[in-house]
Amino acid sequence: MKVICKSCKHQETVDKDFFLKVLGGVVSGFGFWSWTAFLFAGTGFAMPIVIAIIAGGGAIATYSKEITEWLIENHECEKCGKKDWIDEEQYKALLKKEKQLEEKRKKELQAKEKEHQKNIKEKEAEHNATKAEKAELEAENEDLYEELDKLEKEKIALNDQILEIEQELKNTTEDDKKHELLSKELEKLKNEQQENTEKQEKWHKRRFLEKRVKIYSNIDFKKKSLTEYSKLTDDDSISLEKKLGLLQYNPDAVTTRCKIQATKFLEIGFGSQGRMYVLQEGNQYHIYKIGNKNTQNQDINYLKSLKV
Repeated sequence: MKVICKSCKHQETVDKDFFLKVLGGVVSGFGFWSWTAFLFAGTGFAMPIVIAIIAGGGAIATYSKEITEWLIENHECEKCGKKDWIDEEQYKALLKKEKQLEEKRKKELQAKEKEHQKNIKEKEAEHNATKAEKAELEAENEDLYEELDKLEKEKIALNDQILEIEQELKNTTEDDKKHELLSKELEKLKNEQQENTEKQEKWHKRRFLEKRVKIYSNIDFKKKSLTEYSKLTDDDSISLEKKLGLLQYNPDAVTTRCKIQATKFLEIGFGSQGRMYVLQEGNQYHIYKIGNKNTQNQDINYLKSLKV
């Protein structure tokens, strides 16, 4: 039989010679009764245990528990000085447990590493997406300002043409054929002027909305939805803004019409027929589409085509 120190893994073979070393005595003679008297007096073990120690081999292992408990009370490890003994079976069980714990820790570390690598990839993807989105926004801004510049130039050209025709009309009479042609041309130009003004108003409204929606830190407007927002009537814009306020500050108060089948999108109504399509991630709300009852089927088909 062997005993092992749990603290430093030092091993000792337990036999009568071991107890002679532990007890530090001298056996008078080497006969059975001499050993019996020596061990009985030195350890206080019951006679069966004393006999097992003298016999050695498998017999001593029968009393490993009692012998180990005695060693914990009476014998310091010569290597580390502690009294922390276990027998071979306990040691095997301890090694098995340590191995299981090591395997468990290894699996946990592998899982953490896998999760860490996943997070890194997600962050990289998010970073790349942000860079791409930023580049897209910069390109879009450039296009928008080019559009505004074009509208301003058109406005100036239309104003010049209108002034020119109005001046010519002053030099003609109503029964003059040229007067009729000029009047029709003037009406056409004024209609174009009105269209130009409406386009500029929509441009400025969109730019205003781009800045305004930033007050909603939990709401993210996708490009398409922001464009659709800018095209709403004033009444519908007010109704939609009420829903945005609830999503930002009191989302539990928002009533959803339904969840779009085979997607993660929620349909939220506003006004009489308005529809807003939202993807929720935690406390963040991503708005992908804004439409109405008439565009519902088209909007849903678009949402189903997205890989989100």
